[in-house]
Amino acid sequence: RHPAQAQVHYSVGSEDGQTQYFTTRGGDPQRMTVGAGNYIEAFDHILPSMKPQEVAQYFVKPELCYTTHDPAPSADIPAGVPLCFEVEIVAVPEGEDLYSMSLAQKLQMGNDRKAMGNEFFKRGALSRAVSFYEKAIKTFKEPPAKGLPPQADRAEIEESKAVRLPCHLNIAACRIKQKDFAGAVEHCDKALQLDGLNVKALLRKGSAQIDLGDLLLAKRDLNHALELEPENVDVKRELARYKKVAAEQDKKDKSTFKRMFA
Repeated sequence: RHPAQAQVHYSVGSEDGQTQYFTTRGGDPQRMTVGAGNYIEAFDHILPSMKPQEVAQYFVKPELCYTTHDPAPSADIPAGVPLCFEVEIVAVPEGEDLYSMSLAQKLQMGNDRKAMGNEFFKRGALSRAVSFYEKAIKTFKEPPAKGLPPQADRAEIEESKAVRLPCHLNIAACRIKQKDFAGAVEHCDKALQLDGLNVKALLRKGSAQIDLGDLLLAKRDLNHALELEPENVDVKRELARYKKVAAEQDKKDKSTFKRMFA
């Protein structure tokens, strides 16, 4: 089958979002191929991750933008620097299915969404990073809460672990930075459902549990992580933090107990 087509508006601006160099708005939208073969390679990665009428911003590396062989539509667009693309899929022509994808295409989409999440994470845009990690996870069918998935879904569920697992771990890292410790624990648990011996998941879960005051659970998970990787410096650091917090809590409890019976 031929790749789906889409009508697209887009703007090109500086990486910091302060300057707009070019936009198609005010004119007709551009017809582009979803998945491969676009004049600007960045759109091969961007469009499969979007839905009709969605507007989203993407940071694009220079090698995926414009070259001397594929010049920019405006002389104002600088060459050889990262750019910010604001993209909108205005419409999908009737009869063309944007989302009938093979597993290989879904894996590519999931990895592209994860990569965009990583770019936003590096810039400290944590909410936007989480949004792309969640999109990456939702690219794939989720395993059922109980029992085995249908036979037809098993290959997708198994192969997509390579995308879903790091996305859950990265969301947990974002939630810790945002001080949403319960949210961090939730995504660590989802990561552990995919890999029950994942040290990063145990570490981040234990760290979040310290801040939630769930000290016994934190001790259990951090000790488990240390058993798996005895030389892990980050695990040792969090265990030391646990011991300090636990000692302070024990001191408070003893002081409270004394006042009760004074």
